[in-house]
Formats: sequence, structure tokens, C-alpha cells
Amino acid sequence: MMQQHRYYFLALATFSIAITTTILGFFTTTISAEEIVVDAVVEKNDMATNKSTQNDEADKNIAYDGSDLIEWITSNGGFIHPNARIGLDPTGQYRGVFVKSVGGEGDTSGGIEKDAIIAEIPWDLIIKPPNYRSNDFGTNCDALHEFYHQFQLGDESKYAPYINYMKNQPDGRIPSEWSKVGKKLLRKILDQDRTIGLPPFNALYRFEQTWMNKCNGEDTPLARSAFFQFTSRDEDNLMAPFFDMTNHSNDPKKLNTISTKPNRKGRPFTMRATRDIATGEQIINSYNRCHSCWFDEKYEDCET
Repeated sequence: MMQQHRYYFLALATFSIAITTTILGFFTTTISAEEIVVDAVVEKNDMATNKSTQNDEADKNIAYDGSDLIEWITSNGGFIHPNARIGLDPTGQYRGVFVKSVGGEGDTSGGIEKDAIIAEIPWDLIIKPPNYRSNDFGTNCDALHEFYHQFQLGDESKYAPYINYMKNQPDGRIPSEWSKVGKKLLRKILDQDRTIGLPPFNALYRFEQTWMNKCNGEDTPLARSAFFQFTSRDEDNLMAPFFDMTNHSNDPKKLNTISTKPNRKGRPFTMRATRDIATGEQIINSYNRCHSCWFDEKYEDCET
């Protein structure tokens, strides 16, 4: 599963989103550093150029219901619980996986029972490196390169329904994707200076440190998009369609699934319900369940 650094990264992302709305209206007067203002002016034209494209991508993302992806999975030997759906939460604020509501999409009268299989993704539909090993933890460069290669293939990829969904996701949702001026602003707010301030200290430059330096990757917009989509998901060395669309929580009242990644080549990726999941409820996964409580349904042995 995910390493601890990604848990801190999630916390940083949540914190940064909370403060961004408050500060954006007056950051040019609050931050007096001349280089920040200069960088902002330089980047202004790029932001205007990309605005219409980002709006189009956002519209596609809002309208997406995952029906093509589910059909692709089930028609290729996989299984998705008939009471599960991909879509927006009832408030329309974020996307996730939910149990269909009575009278709503699918008009199901039942939820998902404890121990039921929610998703089983065949080996051939999982994006993984040629040298896949189930016990690889930490960022896997071969897995990143394979995912980027599928991004480059696009419609020609054997994973096209999944890849095209990923490519339609808007950029800039996590701090590592932000512009230079955005990162400078966040570091100033966090009072970061090397090892001083609010951690993690290397989260903003993971693309450069991991993809460029460690993995010898190229710096292109498509490479950045692939990297951030891969590293913001759950597993370190594979990408599992449908499963990767579930959101994270370690709240024992919300956490309601357990997943099993392939322990050898040819095996499927499976996600089960650890309790009854009611109609309309969100299906939740933990991105950093610790090893000591990997299969503890009550999550009693895991330190949050």
C-alpha cells in the first residue's frame, strides 16, 4: 500500500486547499517578495491560454459517470457490483464511488452486504510494470514509465477507457502541480525553509526529484499529467481501474472496504466490503492502511 510520505502529502493538500480560498484575493499585497510578483506576471499569459481548455476538461469530468469504464471491465472478464456507481457526491463537490440510491441512478433497493466483492479487476486490465512484484513499496520508476507510455498511446492503448478518463482530469489539484509562484506562496505561508516550518518539506518538488532525477523521465505536459495522476492514487506499483476512483479515509466510521492486490502475475485485484454499505453511502478505501492492521476490519490496531 501507500507509504507514509503520501499520507503527509494528502494532509498538505487538504490544508492547502482550505487556505487557498482565503489568501488568493490579497496575496500580491501580503507577499512582498518581488520575485513572486514577477513570476505571477510571467505566468499570467499561460494561465489565460489554458483557461478554456481547463474549463472543457472540467465539464467532461463533471458529466462523467464511468459507464464506459464499467462496461469495459465487465466485458473483459471483470466484475463491478451492480449496486456501485461512479459519480459526484450528493452536493456535487467531488467525484467518488457510491452505492446507488433508492429511486436514483439504477433504482436499487439494496446496498452492498458485508464480505461482498465490490470490484474484481482482471490482471490484463491492470497497468503495471513488466517486472511487477507485489511487495514493492515506494515509487516504482518502471510502473511510472509504463503508465506514461499508456498516456502517450491514448486511444491506441489497450487501457484506453481508463487512460482517457485519467487524461481528462484537470491539472493543479495538488500542490506539487502548482506553478512556481503558487509553490512560493504556499512555502511562505507554511514558513518553510529547508527543515523549518510545516512538513513535508519535499512534497512540492516530487516531480523533479522522483520523475526527472530518480526515474530519468522527460519534462513534458503529458509526462507531468501522468506522473501526478499516478502518484495521487493508492498503489505504488500498479494502477487498477475503478478501484482508483474510490476516495480515502482512515475514519473507522467511514472506511468500509479492504483490497487485495495481486500477489503474483495473472491474479486479479479485488476489493471487498468490510461491513454492510447502505444505499447512497460512499465506498471508501484507505490509501495508507498500515501493515500491522492490514486485514483488521475494525481498524483497532492501526495508529492514525
